[in-house]
Amino acid sequence: MGGLVGVTVDNDFVRFGSKSYAINKITSVEVRQKKSENWGCAVALLCFATLAITLVGIAMPPLLILAIGSGFLAYKAWQRAKRVTYQLFLITTASEAQAYESFSREDVASLREQVEAAMVSHSRSNHPGA
Repeated sequence: MGGLVGVTVDNDFVRFGSKSYAINKITSVEVRQKKSENWGCAVALLCFATLAITLVGIAMPPLLILAIGSGFLAYKAWQRAKRVTYQLFLITTASEAQAYESFSREDVASLREQVEAAMVSHSRSNHPGA
């Protein structure tokens, strides 16, 4: 399986490192996306940068460096706050279990396709006439 370290799928199991799920116990596969809601750091740094820029004319030039640094950190925090995480859930006969999480939609979609293909293959091998 390319790109997904520690994840393997075969006709009997899906393995995530040391955690395994039996293919015949998986009833469905679901992908969800979760948007980060951590805006506090970005807002605080932006306020600090604005204050430092305001004080640059009154105080000393080192505040300009502090303002630029705070502005850069605020921008990076803002970028991180709008990041989307993709989650693959395997719903089993016993309960729902989150199995894999990634920032890459393609990785999660690929894993979903492999799990669903294994489910179909396992089903066909256990019911040859179907």
